[in-house]
Amino acid sequence: MGSQLASDADGHPRLDEDVPIEVIATIARGHERCDYPVGTWSLEVAVEPIVDGRPEGSFQLPDTQFDVSLEPAGTALRLVARGDSRYCGLAQSVWREQGEPALIAP
Repeated sequence: MGSQLASDADGHPRLDEDVPIEVIATIARGHERCDYPVGTWSLEVAVEPIVDGRPEGSFQLPDTQFDVSLEPAGTALRLVARGDSRYCGLAQSVWREQGEPALIAP
């Protein structure tokens, strides 16, 4: 991204209004932290520029939506050991405090 930025007279990078910058990144579900679900995700970007050491007011770029698939077709899914799920929903703290619920035998 830095190579796409213009520089001021002192050589500091600057963002010019109405000059687009293309950022290419690979986004995928990783194997650390939370197991977030597949589906449509939303990228939110909030910026608060500082000009000459003074904040100029924050603004948000329009949200961008993109799809995150489970895995490419033909990819073997990683097996997760019992209790090794990285679920990060609201029930996570209850699960940690109370433990795994008892199973009722049929």
